[in-house]
Amino acid sequence: CLARPNFYYSSISLFEDKDTKSFAAAKFYVPKKSLVYITGYQRSSRKYESSYQNSYFNLLVARIINLEEDQLEFIDSIYTQSDIKNLELNLSTGEYIILADVDWVSPNLKYLTLGFYSEHKIELEKFDVEESRHLDYTKATLKQGFRSGKIGKDKDYADKYNNVFKQTQVAFGMGMIYYKNNSENGTLHAEFNAMGLQNLQICKPHTSNNYFQVHVKPKSEELVLYRVRTQSNDTKLIYTMQFKIEKMMEYEYSDDDLKRLVRDKNPEKIHLDVNGTKYDIFKYFIKLDDGYLWFYENLTNNVRLREKLTFHDLKNLQIVRPSAEGKEISITLDPQKSISILTQRIEPFQSISVTYCQTNSIETIS
Repeated sequence: CLARPNFYYSSISLFEDKDTKSFAAAKFYVPKKSLVYITGYQRSSRKYESSYQNSYFNLLVARIINLEEDQLEFIDSIYTQSDIKNLELNLSTGEYIILADVDWVSPNLKYLTLGFYSEHKIELEKFDVEESRHLDYTKATLKQGFRSGKIGKDKDYADKYNNVFKQTQVAFGMGMIYYKNNSENGTLHAEFNAMGLQNLQICKPHTSNNYFQVHVKPKSEELVLYRVRTQSNDTKLIYTMQFKIEKMMEYEYSDDDLKRLVRDKNPEKIHLDVNGTKYDIFKYFIKLDDGYLWFYENLTNNVRLREKLTFHDLKNLQIVRPSAEGKEISITLDPQKSISILTQRIEPFQSISVTYCQTNSIETIS
């Protein structure tokens, strides 16, 4: 029982019949560390009597760090249709936001009031927010929840070598797919094809429930969000998601990165042979996830290599190193130097191929 004589009660109405929205928000201030109960009440017996059908709603609570910069700390969330199920929170002094989202069963009968029951009197106000900002605040809060470990499970490395990982969570009336890219120079591309979705609808900017792509740049994160949308008041509502995922990395390589690739992948070493004479000049060819690499190293002290590559076919590829116009690349490799030729994929998940020919010559320098 929540009957505590020294507690304060306050409330705020988030939705009325005239509202066409499924989202709303409120801000509240906690003056002292306090135990707080938050409950969503949907039915007004005086107004609706028995005509009202309870809808499922989500309440997401976050501590405000900097609202203009979407800096929010995940506190807790609840998804229910019950008037008696509540959030029990131990909150420190500070300002908070509560984000509400409702999957209305009866579009013409809308009623949701938040009730606060707390040790100390809480300052409470409705916070008008556009739908796009409501979604921004929701995603920012959930991302912080993943980063802090408060939500998220099934940690899976999308690219362990570069410390890029994925987490998923189906809870709070939401399906969440979270990527964190800790790499210095790699962009993750992931392609999702739904194998099973039940009672979930994807949120913007994605528009297709069953197919979408995610692109996560270095040192960044991305969250794909689904919400339950059923218009059902089934007390045993089930929502699930399952995907087939293809993923690949695209890199911005430095000279040191390319040398490291050659060292780590240890490809076949091709000994340069010009007119039947072998020189201590070596070439390596590597097929990468996002293109092709030709790496040359000249271990001689007095021989210079000149080589020209002419590409006959670059399918879904562009020459990125060295810069080139057209489909010819000419290189000059001096003694004790190395050089790279790099092509990279243009469109993620489209196939790549290359055909080329090469001519070369050497000269002795004093």
